Amino acid sequence: MKSAALGLVKELFDHLSNCRVNQITTFTVLPDELYPYNESKFLHVNETAVDEIICSKSTYLNLFCEGRQFLNSESSKNGNYLATFCILSVTPEDRKVLLQHENLVLRRLRGNSCNQWKADKVSQAFFQIELQAITLLLTCSVNRVNKSSSLWLYFRKLYVLAHELFPSIIVNHSGLFLQSASRHASNYYCWNTFRWIYDLQIQKTKDALLDTLWKFCFSHSMDSSSWWALGHALLGSTDLSQLSIEDYSALRAKLNLPKHDKSYAKLRLASETTGWTCMQKIVTFIDSAEVRHWPAFGCLARLLPSLDLLSRNQLLEGWSSAIQKFEGENFKIDERSITKAIYGSENDLLLQRSLETLQLKKKYLISTTS
Repeated sequence: MKSAALGLVKELFDHLSNCRVNQITTFTVLPDELYPYNESKFLHVNETAVDEIICSKSTYLNLFCEGRQFLNSESSKNGNYLATFCILSVTPEDRKVLLQHENLVLRRLRGNSCNQWKADKVSQAFFQIELQAITLLLTCSVNRVNKSSSLWLYFRKLYVLAHELFPSIIVNHSGLFLQSASRHASNYYCWNTFRWIYDLQIQKTKDALLDTLWKFCFSHSMDSSSWWALGHALLGSTDLSQLSIEDYSALRAKLNLPKHDKSYAKLRLASETTGWTCMQKIVTFIDSAEVRHWPAFGCLARLLPSLDLLSRNQLLEGWSSAIQKFEGENFKIDERSITKAIYGSENDLLLQRSLETLQLKKKYLISTTS
């Protein structure tokens, strides 16, 4: 089989090369019946702040077949790079193919010398495409791809390579996490990588990432992974941050990259004033949005121990008063009484929402005093 058999992936990379470099490009796979009739197998849409490449499910599956058939019949290194990408785009947990793809990338960046890295313009251009290609998969509409633990761990290696060899390359991390998390609820490995990268940033970059995270959490009250990431960021734990730094150093050593002079500064803990402000922000959100899901409460529970007893009581005074007033005028709040009240007011959705929020507030208050 000739290398022309890689026509689909080459067309995909042609579209990718035309995408805006500093913007995230998402990859959407549509059912065949929803894909617009078009001679092109892929559509490139760039009418918003995010570029999007779209294909039909049939094209998506043919992409995999193309790569598998090529690997079974060819030995070209350039072709193998494209072929392994084809397979990873559909089966990202194929560890053998991922390792093969990774080794091809590393050999390309090392050239003929196994111990010396190339950081010239040609190598940087190749690495830029690889970054775009992997972030494309991490924002894929297919859940098994965008939440792939193997791909997210590989992305960490690319982050280390970018930081050490190509510092001028700008990666839109906020856009990557936002788009990937929007594709799949509670995308654990996405937000786990967010925490890892957040720990490695200077304060200005942290502030930008944190702003993105606040906005996402406030629009996804059920997303437990994002709220856990928010708690991690707001805690500012030196011990947890040190683990991320040590993991980064281990990856750098594994890749045999030259040791750089820059050492990550010891990260400061959030001040009590900052902690109070952030917790008050969460309390206000729960009140105004009448949050009926636990993740926001769980985030608050992680932060609360950083306050002294007086500050905790002041923070939660409004909830305690509201519950006491409700129980004095109506009934004691517990799971049985709330379920009965909701069943009896099936046409009053606003009342149901308020009751569910009150129940969670009481559950939270009990958990903080037990």
